[in-house]
Amino acid sequence: MKRAILIAFGALAVAGQAAAQEVVVFPGFVDLPIIEGGSACPEGIVAQGVLATHLDCVGVPISVLNDAVWAYVSLLEERGWRFSGGASVELTVQRDRADGGCEGIDVAAITDFAALEREDISPEEIDELPSFVFFERHDDVPCFRTSSQ
Repeated sequence: MKRAILIAFGALAVAGQAAAQEVVVFPGFVDLPIIEGGSACPEGIVAQGVLATHLDCVGVPISVLNDAVWAYVSLLEERGWRFSGGASVELTVQRDRADGGCEGIDVAAITDFAALEREDISPEEIDELPSFVFFERHDDVPCFRTSSQ
């Protein structure tokens, strides 16, 4: 996830929010919709090649960033994923694979958090900070199960 955060922060300086498009998060894998008020990940934020199948994001207004992360966790739970933990700006879900292992997705809130702490930034400037729900897919993670499973 650190790699994903670095990629996102590198792009934050130049990326604007992309126009809403008929796209999904992780097409062919979980096919999550772009939530209301969100937009497709701006071009150039996620990596190309192999990493492109393991990283994805959705642009959202900073005012709904936290709610958007939890909305995506809920959508994943509805599709058979289970919440397995997290803290601060990153949450993790996972599901069982047919071979007995587990795969996971990290769901993270990404913005210029340092700018939020500056005393010289106006509320209007805060509202314009690019913010993203970032997803990182992991093909093999340690399985976490509650005691009732």
